[in-house]
Amino acid sequence: MHLKKIFLFILILSYSFIFSQKKIDLSGKIKSENNFLSEVFIELQIDENSKFAVSNENGDYKFIGINSLINDTIILKVNYKGFRPYIKKLIITDEIMFFDAVLENDNIEYLEEVVIKANEKITHSASKSSYKINQKKFIKNSKATEVLSSIPNVYCNKESGEIIVEGNLRAKIFIDGIEAMPNEIKNLNTSTIDRVEIMNNPSSTFGTDFMGAIVNIVTKKTKQQFFKGSISGTTGVRNNYLSTNPSFVYKKGILSFKGDVSYLKNNQISTNDLTRNDNDGYYVQNFINNSKVTQNSISSRMGLNFSQKSDLTLSGYYGGYKVNGNIIGTSNLNLSNFNNYKNLDFTTNNELEISSVYKQKTGENKTLYFKKKYTITSNFYSSEYNNNDIINNYDVKSQNNELSWNLCYEIQNIKIFKKSASLLYDLKYINRNYSFINTDFYIKQDVYNGTFEVNNDWSEKLSTQTSFTYEYSSNKSDSFFKNYNILLPTLNALYHFKNKSDVSIGYSKKVLRPSPNDLNETLIIYSPGIASQGNSNLNQQIRNYHFLKFNKEINLENYSIKIYSTNINNSIVNIYKKQGDLLIRTLNNASKFNSTGIEFGYSTQLFKKIGLNIDSGLNYNVYETQDLSALIKKNNGVSFESSLYIYTNLFKDKVSVSFSGTYSNPNYSLLSKKVTYPYLDFSISTNLFKEKLGLSFYIQNLLGDDATISRDTSNSNNFHESRVSRNNFTNALLTLTYNFGKKFDDYFDDKKIENNDIRK
Repeated sequence: MHLKKIFLFILILSYSFIFSQKKIDLSGKIKSENNFLSEVFIELQIDENSKFAVSNENGDYKFIGINSLINDTIILKVNYKGFRPYIKKLIITDEIMFFDAVLENDNIEYLEEVVIKANEKITHSASKSSYKINQKKFIKNSKATEVLSSIPNVYCNKESGEIIVEGNLRAKIFIDGIEAMPNEIKNLNTSTIDRVEIMNNPSSTFGTDFMGAIVNIVTKKTKQQFFKGSISGTTGVRNNYLSTNPSFVYKKGILSFKGDVSYLKNNQISTNDLTRNDNDGYYVQNFINNSKVTQNSISSRMGLNFSQKSDLTLSGYYGGYKVNGNIIGTSNLNLSNFNNYKNLDFTTNNELEISSVYKQKTGENKTLYFKKKYTITSNFYSSEYNNNDIINNYDVKSQNNELSWNLCYEIQNIKIFKKSASLLYDLKYINRNYSFINTDFYIKQDVYNGTFEVNNDWSEKLSTQTSFTYEYSSNKSDSFFKNYNILLPTLNALYHFKNKSDVSIGYSKKVLRPSPNDLNETLIIYSPGIASQGNSNLNQQIRNYHFLKFNKEINLENYSIKIYSTNINNSIVNIYKKQGDLLIRTLNNASKFNSTGIEFGYSTQLFKKIGLNIDSGLNYNVYETQDLSALIKKNNGVSFESSLYIYTNLFKDKVSVSFSGTYSNPNYSLLSKKVTYPYLDFSISTNLFKEKLGLSFYIQNLLGDDATISRDTSNSNNFHESRVSRNNFTNALLTLTYNFGKKFDDYFDDKKIENNDIRK
């Protein structure tokens, strides 16, 4: 009995002690002077046990459910590179506590050395260049467009999202290896970006027809659960410009989901003055086109991360545009045959895409991808052409149904000849069905291709990339059957010198197919005496591309120079033909295209505060055709191309200011020489109300409407045409963005199937 009383007393005492403990929550910020510090490692020591946390992009940290007693002492420890170790004893006073830790710089000399060595975060290999992103260069809630604009040899138009690499390579954007959805980079915060990878001569795994560059944004990974998003609205002072773009991301457990909606409407007004001299005499035409444009899209992506070895990504997209055009014009022949005409046209484009990617790790360094995509693309053009009260109607409707399957196998970190290497095997099948609703013309296309790619690191100085794609394709309709066999190699090599200099060399062969509209021979009359028509006899084109590039880094400066050449022997080009009173713009394969150029790139930090990124170059272009019926058989000349980006942060990095511009002049084709003016824009951004509200002011085309004038001239022995065009796209845009939820992103690391081998 006595023992029972002792045991009961001990049990009551134990329960009293247990229930006297409290669940304590401790949170706060990690900062240095007026700056919040992200990704800081924090240790909370309780007796002999420790808990750990990492601060987010706002410097916030939080410990939930600490078992402790009131008046107990706990120890907070913070260690962060470049700052003195921080240790603080805290007395528990309440169940919910707040404490901000202010770190002190270790020493100024050490921090300056880190800034100088930041350029070491730039790495180059034969397959790609990788740029580690320094978050301190950008203000809070800045977007990926600002990051891309700061990358050497890259130009990014913030409004359109168009990206050009090394002067003239149009880029596709990927995020963590999957192609970005429309407007996605406009919604991607700079704080989520770890690095940016540039491929200036990608292999055919990205598309056997793709002739540009690949830009892959690699984001930071997080296992935290969250719901976050933003709602933005933009209005312009001209053109009835109005847009909105809600987006959100949700993650819980194995599920990740992203949704994005975009809507834009505006008016576009353009004028056109044309004069022509040919065998028929002197022709004059003037018109004004007042168009109403609407663009909209909705996209979503769901990821299911079943385990560390397998996951599934499902994607959906629906979007398109509508253009209502209203053309009023006059024309006359030899100043005697006077015409008043009207053209009411309506153009729509809609695309529906559903895709899936399943990834399975079959070994430590081996990954298998199975991909499927189905796409429906429809186009409709309707024109009511009224020439002196004589009305003609033209309707063209086309649709493409596309189904593709892709099997990809990657092997990383293996040894070939005792050297580090990686392998890629890729098999792809694409089935396309083109139909024209108002005609019996159709095309059925099957494409089969297989790719083998090997990347070798022969030493710390030398790396190579070798890729071969064999492709078989067939095209058939009631009137023809064509099939093609072709081998498409891609070869890249890079050599490092000791003084942070690199030399790279590359070659690639790509195929570019005619689009269904190129093949449709329906005659469309746009205005008196002017029409367009496709050509069902077109064959695919073959492009050969060579380049040699030198790159050097000196402290905060990056220099590059590239020499390149492009050759197409059976180029699809527009040509002019005469049919009675009609001047018809059509297409053929009888042309050659050669371009040789040199490109210079330079980026730096002026006064360690102002970023400067310049890319300029010259190229010589030659177009010629052997088509005896073409009015113009050759055109050639030198073009100058340049892009500029200047950016800085003001008021303790609270406000971002930038100037961006491009200039490409003149532009040559077989038919004409086009002279344009430089394009320059201005942007200023900041955050309000504890960074919940973003405010941005953007001016398109600072040089005004006069700078939108272009002059297009065609010349031959018996044909001369001059066209002067102008538009009103100059505008000032104000954007408000409301950010809600937690401020970190999660993206998917699967590689999207690429079928973009159709000429646009």
